[in-house]
Formats: sequence, C-alpha cells, structure tokens
Amino acid sequence: MALPARVRGTAYELACQRELQRMLGAVLVHSGGTNDGGVDLSGWWTPMRDRVRVLVQCKAEAKKVGPAYVRELEGTALRAAWDRSRLRTEEAYIPTAMPLGVLASASGFSRAALLYAQSSQVPLALIHLSGTGSGAAEFDTLKCHGLVWNDALSGPNGILKGHFEQRWSLHTSSPILLLDGHPIAAAS
Repeated sequence: MALPARVRGTAYELACQRELQRMLGAVLVHSGGTNDGGVDLSGWWTPMRDRVRVLVQCKAEAKKVGPAYVRELEGTALRAAWDRSRLRTEEAYIPTAMPLGVLASASGFSRAALLYAQSSQVPLALIHLSGTGSGAAEFDTLKCHGLVWNDALSGPNGILKGHFEQRWSLHTSSPILLLDGHPIAAAS
C-alpha cells in the first residue's frame, strides 16, 4: 500500500536531511510542511572558513523534476538574500551572503532543469537521491545518482571560489567532495 503523499514527502525530507548532513557535514534543520516558504531544510555549511547558508527543497515525485522547481528554488534563495540584506547587518554584506539553494529529487531532473540550473546566477546544487527500500521503508536509505552544481557555487567567482570539485567514488557509489584536491571530512 502506498503512503499518503504528505507522509511520503516528510519521510523523504528527513532522509535528505540525514544524507546531506553526512555528505556535506552541513547542519540542517527540518522546516518542511504547510507554509514552509519553499524551504524543507535549512541551515549552515562551513566548507572553508566562511559559513554558507543552505536552503533545501526536497521533491519525492514519481517523474523527473523540471525547470519550474529550479526557478522556484532560485526565487526562494533570492528572497532569503533580499530579506537578509534589509536587516542592514554586517553579515548581510559579506560575499557569501547569497544562500546555496539545493534541490533534492527522488526521481532525477529533466535536461531543461539541469540547463536552467547551470545558467543561474544563484548558487545552486541539484542532487538525485532515491530511496532504496519500498513501502514505509522506501527512504530509510538513500542512494545518490548524481550531483550537479553551477558556477555561481563552484566557479572561480562563486561562493566556493573554485576550490571544490567532486569525484565519483566507485566504492561507495556516491560523490566525494574535494577541497583543493583533498576529501572534505563530512559529519558522521
């Protein structure tokens, strides 16, 4: 028997929280639900000295995610940056003030979604995380099928200043993030 959409969505959000914390070492809080403002998970990632605000949308849909969801995430990130800049705090004006938008999909992404994300001036990462179980246990364990990020995140002028790259590990069937050629230590 299939889980109700809301229960399935929440299970996917919580599974993504665990997996992204493991992969990135980011500290993420679940905020999904009605009136979540387009943010299912939010928190901070400290890949180098400066911390990066992270906003995550999780899509546990049966079909590939299209560009409309990427545009929605882009708008959510821009809104978050705008709201922060209005606070007039010193932190709002540092180069990393633009948050990283992460879109996690259980079914992958359409070509149009990938192309749109690549062309965005907002730091974005798209990650295909699918469940390996079935029924109520569908999202107990997630498998990463791919991670794509844009130049606004990883390019020389992006918030990671070109210091990061990803490599695919044949042993774990998941991406490994490298900082200046060395694997970053993710949280366990």
